[in-house]
Amino acid sequence: MSPTEESHDVPPATHPWRRLVGASIALGVIMVAAFPPLDLWWTILLAPTALAIAATTTLRFRWIATILFLPAFAAWLHHQWWVGAVSGAGLVPLVAYLAAWTPLLAWMIRRIHGHPSLGRLPMAILLPVLWTGTEYVRATIALEGYPWYLLGQPLVEWLPLAQPAAIGGITLLAVLPAAVGGLVADVLMRRPRTGRIEIGRAHV
Repeated sequence: MSPTEESHDVPPATHPWRRLVGASIALGVIMVAAFPPLDLWWTILLAPTALAIAATTTLRFRWIATILFLPAFAAWLHHQWWVGAVSGAGLVPLVAYLAAWTPLLAWMIRRIHGHPSLGRLPMAILLPVLWTGTEYVRATIALEGYPWYLLGQPLVEWLPLAQPAAIGGITLLAVLPAAVGGLVADVLMRRPRTGRIEIGRAHV
């Protein structure tokens, strides 16, 4: 790997495979734990952190997409298990479709993160825009919309945090966890304020 292909976001002691697998599994676990029946709503604040860390790993994106997809598939299978009682043949395609949004979002994060100018944006700004935008498409446009298990939904368990939903609906409510998770990602990844992060052409 040449110097330009190394990501300054990855501490030298952090193996990219451990980083990717750990962050992907953490994301899958969070997306189960934050919703009923566990209702650990506060864990949703770290979901964007896990995705950002996984998306910017210094590995080829096909590996990132695959490793992210598997825990996402497991999480959606947990949420949609009831569909099997209605349509056994439709369960797996539905779960695969919903899980595919995770690597798609990771791809957008990765592309902008490595952009010559847009790559200067901190994750605390980038994630609210990309995550809420992607969720809006999934919830209201794609295949007539599927507005369930969105990033902001767990926050309705705590009324003070749920107030923005009265103005902009559940989409606006997702801005808070996306921004908080992005800020945590910026701290953990020690993202510099200037200069873009070189992911490396071979790894995008």
